[in-house]
Amino acid sequence: MEDGELVAGRYAFGGATVAREKLTTPVKVFAVMPKTFSADGATPGAGAVVTQTFTVESRVKVLDRRAKEGDVVNLDAAPAIVCAGRGFGAREDLALADDLAAALGAVVGCTKSLADFEWLGEDRIIGLSGAKTAPDLYVGVGISGQIQHTVGITGAKLIAAVNKDKEAPIFAMADYGLVGDLYDLVPALVERLKNA
Repeated sequence: MEDGELVAGRYAFGGATVAREKLTTPVKVFAVMPKTFSADGATPGAGAVVTQTFTVESRVKVLDRRAKEGDVVNLDAAPAIVCAGRGFGAREDLALADDLAAALGAVVGCTKSLADFEWLGEDRIIGLSGAKTAPDLYVGVGISGQIQHTVGITGAKLIAAVNKDKEAPIFAMADYGLVGDLYDLVPALVERLKNA
């Protein structure tokens, strides 16, 4: 609230900035991404529930419904995520991310660019174009940390990053960071975890 008016923030320019807008219309509608707010401290049953019933006639007719093919990953429910980024040079190199995820009991997610390359499915995208996650552990491998991706990991409890660029933006939000070549560091991490 500012001066008695509702003010909302939304990502603009592809997530590069946050636009603040004053809502002056009589009806105000907010869309909030999942995992935006924590339920910690909420009082169960404190809010009033108002049920409205209405009928909407649609000119759209559903002809068929089909489930997605292949393994669909639910990143929202994952307690641990290993996320692959552009630091991986080839599709087959993602086996390193799979190995690290297996050693941590995690699922593999990715940035939008890897899904655009069709190296991983769109259900694995984290960020503005995909899931907003809140895992106990997020490990970003070969991820620079652009805002379009990092908006999807702000709810993570612990963030670790592996990147060869010590100036990569991901390190500003990481709790732990490893600077070096992922092709050297990830196999060493996997070996260490297996022997722990």
